[in-house]
Amino acid sequence: MAPQAPYTSCLRYERNRDIALLSDLGKSYEQIARDLDIPPSTIRGVVKRYRKRGHVREAPRAGRPSKITAHVLQQVDKAVEENPRASLDEITKRLKDLEVGRTTVNKITKRLGFRLRIPRKKPFLNLFAKIRRKYWCGRRRYWKKAKWRKVVWLDEAKMEYVAYQPGRKVRIRPTEELAEENLAPSFKSGGVGVGFWAAIGYGMRTPLIRIRKRTPDERTTPRDRLGVNATQYATEIYEPFLIPFLLSHHLPIEKILVMDDNVGYHQAGLNRIITSTFGVSRSPLPASSPDLNPIENVWHILKARLRKRFTRGEHRPHTENELWEALSQEWEAMDQCTIDGLIDSMPNRLADVIKVQGSHIKW
Repeated sequence: MAPQAPYTSCLRYERNRDIALLSDLGKSYEQIARDLDIPPSTIRGVVKRYRKRGHVREAPRAGRPSKITAHVLQQVDKAVEENPRASLDEITKRLKDLEVGRTTVNKITKRLGFRLRIPRKKPFLNLFAKIRRKYWCGRRRYWKKAKWRKVVWLDEAKMEYVAYQPGRKVRIRPTEELAEENLAPSFKSGGVGVGFWAAIGYGMRTPLIRIRKRTPDERTTPRDRLGVNATQYATEIYEPFLIPFLLSHHLPIEKILVMDDNVGYHQAGLNRIITSTFGVSRSPLPASSPDLNPIENVWHILKARLRKRFTRGEHRPHTENELWEALSQEWEAMDQCTIDGLIDSMPNRLADVIKVQGSHIKW
């Protein structure tokens, strides 16, 4: 017989009521057990208690009455809703008039469906940004998967690796505290880091392209932080990699739509000239909308693969070149079907954004 799912008090009452009803109809214990897929011994006990008491409600339990009343549940729910970041001690202190302890509060929050989680990072959205997101999705809400499969998505990202992960503890003896292998190394740059770029489409993708770090001699202004600028993006990414990738697409280049975010060097005049020369159509995404760009999910998967790879010490990079080699290998090993599935999720994403009035969605 299949194992029975755990019963709540409400489900138990309904189960016992059904057993009593079938018993009143003249069915035997074995017949009820077969009909409800419940052991005959359980049926026998329920029926006997029903004949003795005249009802199927549970008898009052012995011992001290529970402090978890409907009023306590309501007050705890209200306290958590008003301040989700409050600790158990803070909630308990606020509800001191109810005379419930920290353990009871913790039990109640779990019963109410609350779970302690690290907050997900999402860009801040003001009212104007939400309106723009909803408007952008509304104009494309009737696009089918076939339409989205003609889109090429592109973006750049940066991967940094620090050998020591914050929050991880080490077991040591008192005299080994300063041993080199037991220290948490710190780096001025935060660790080993590499910038990279790629473009994805349905059934195809570019190789992972390493973004060159500009030298101090290339500084254009005193405040230039030597990040990617429009000239570098046009001459080192657009011309040598993006355009050949678009020309290799199975569709004519004029039927392809390129989507990227609103970073300044993406929208620079030099890049617009290059794309217009080849007849490429471009459509920038609304601001603060990584959840509308499937390649952002691809970056998340790529970094997750790297974190899994680096859990073993022999695979941890010590130089930028070693990190880049690991990135390239994981990029090549990623299944194209995963990327295609993310692209096919666009109709659902747009519907979700419209449903929540332009606010954040799960992607």
